[in-house]
Amino acid sequence: MKKLIIIALAVASAATMYAQGTVNMVSKNVVSFGPHMGPLANTKVGSDFNGALMYEGQIMAAQPFAMNSKGEPTGKLKGDVVTTLLPPGTTVSGLTIWVYNPMNPLVVGESKPFSYTTGDPATMAAPDPWLNYESFMVETIIPEPTTIALGILGLGSLFIFRRRN
Repeated sequence: MKKLIIIALAVASAATMYAQGTVNMVSKNVVSFGPHMGPLANTKVGSDFNGALMYEGQIMAAQPFAMNSKGEPTGKLKGDVVTTLLPPGTTVSGLTIWVYNPMNPLVVGESKPFSYTTGDPATMAAPDPWLNYESFMVETIIPEPTTIALGILGLGSLFIFRRRN
């Protein structure tokens, strides 16, 4: 009897370690380009950008942003139900949406943290109908001036020491 209880506990703990909750990748709020993006300023993000659901620094799910029937960007995620490594049927806090363009890593954006209730395929419990993050903007990453100055000093010192040898 003791062996049976130990085996049951081991199976239950293994199942929870590899739990797979579902997430409905639908957004009701819009992601747009920031005011410093030139001609793209204040326009919505399109299908050339991806939205990644992040939890504790890891990507749980990713999906491209959608276009409408006219081919115009909507600024909203495409909207499929995806399976993630988040625990099923629980409310998870501290999630963020990380927006990135695979072709241009300098244009990024991140939402404020939010909570979400995942779905459970085993009990047919549906996930929340949408990701409830606040609207936010995507900006270009501009290095801090001191970083540029340190880089120039480092390159200069490399050239000086190389010339001496």
